[in-house]
Amino acid sequence: MKFEYEKLNFDCEENKEDIKINKEADIVYLIDTTGSMGRLINSANEYAIKIINELKRSYKNIKFCFGTVFYKDKIDSPKDNNEYIPLTDNVEDLKKKISKIEPYGGGDIYNDWVERYNLALNKMNWRNGIKFLIHITNKGAYGQEFSKEDKYLDEGPKLTKLIKVCVQKNINIIGFKAGEDANKSFKKLCEIYNNYKISTKDNGQFIEIYDFERCLILKKGEIDPVLKKFHELAIKPINPSYKFLKRLKNIFNVPNDIEKEKGDKRSLITILNLGTDNYVLNEDNYRKMVLLKYRIEANIPVIIMGETGCGKTLLIIKLSQILNNG
Repeated sequence: MKFEYEKLNFDCEENKEDIKINKEADIVYLIDTTGSMGRLINSANEYAIKIINELKRSYKNIKFCFGTVFYKDKIDSPKDNNEYIPLTDNVEDLKKKISKIEPYGGGDIYNDWVERYNLALNKMNWRNGIKFLIHITNKGAYGQEFSKEDKYLDEGPKLTKLIKVCVQKNINIIGFKAGEDANKSFKKLCEIYNNYKISTKDNGQFIEIYDFERCLILKKGEIDPVLKKFHELAIKPINPSYKFLKRLKNIFNVPNDIEKEKGDKRSLITILNLGTDNYVLNEDNYRKMVLLKYRIEANIPVIIMGETGCGKTLLIIKLSQILNNG
């Protein structure tokens, strides 16, 4: 029997199999265009265009779509109209429309956040890649949960539901506050988002709250927060078990896909995470599984030895699950 030593060997250096590059990305801007934004609106528009240009320049292999919601405060000023541009890959046309937006309307110290998140969630046709929602505002949200506003009590629960939908859709949110009025609302949004994320084990995140005006003037060596966070999500380490599963799949001729569920076939990643074990394949237990296979096929008795708790039983259990669809 030919013993295939080469199938046991790995290059220890990081290689292309060790990182995963997302192929699609959707970026949606929520920009406050009420009159209070005044002098800041041009900066907000220029910042949106700057991020579009930098992302397109830095990630040429990613298919980007960008969208915008230019929102007013229809609760306080019913005659004002919210505007939105659905996600599009026509970047030049989008940049022209962004550059023409002017501030007007609004009135009090709060804004209608419910309508803006409604538009962002329901009018954008989000795809399955990276999803970013960049929210720029100088006013907080209606509702006691998000501000001191008690005039519109039903706005808080409505906004809470929409935040949870963002979690379910794995939409990553970055909040930019211009001044301090929006600070409490963003902090509450962050709290609701992250608590719900923990309970559902979804992958999205409320990334951070940034001071918008400070972000416009970055110190030498500082990286723009949107670009920094996008890089972390766009190019990330692959599941540490992936490359070992790829070899095991070939050696054992396992029909299951490594990552995707197909019909009654579970993914191999799912099988590794069955129960509370969250088993991580490394070079050591990978080699043991392959050696077990070769010895059994050669009718050589196998004795597994080791201290209590070193993983003997769990290794056999996981090998059995991989071979038997969990």
